[in-house]
Amino acid sequence: MSGRGGISGLKRPRPGSDGSKELTADERNVYNLIKDKGDMGIWKGDIRKELNITNAKTIDNCVKSLQLKQMIKEVPNVQAKGKKRLMAMEFEPSKELTGGVWYHDGMLDEDFIENLKRVCLQRLSKQLMECAMRFR
Repeated sequence: MSGRGGISGLKRPRPGSDGSKELTADERNVYNLIKDKGDMGIWKGDIRKELNITNAKTIDNCVKSLQLKQMIKEVPNVQAKGKKRLMAMEFEPSKELTGGVWYHDGMLDEDFIENLKRVCLQRLSKQLMECAMRFR
């Protein structure tokens, strides 16, 4: 039954291995660097410098491939709007990058800020009124 052309001659995929996740050497290097940066991610230009890759197209191809394989994602950086950071999928971006509660999808959350101002003013007004009542 272990003949060459028979059914048992076919290779079975190893458990947990996914053919779509096989990486080239460049992709593996780029992915490992991105993953090492954790919740801060890394900018494409910094990948190029750190891996000493002179061809920007190589980085672009690796990033595109890793995104298609859903291994990395782009994260907006509120401090540098034009520089999206790349991050491994298993990480949530740090508040430093996203701006925390003050930002939503990379944009200043003006509605949240207005509501917060309104609540603060109401609270202060109430306390002033209570204070004024005590000193009468």
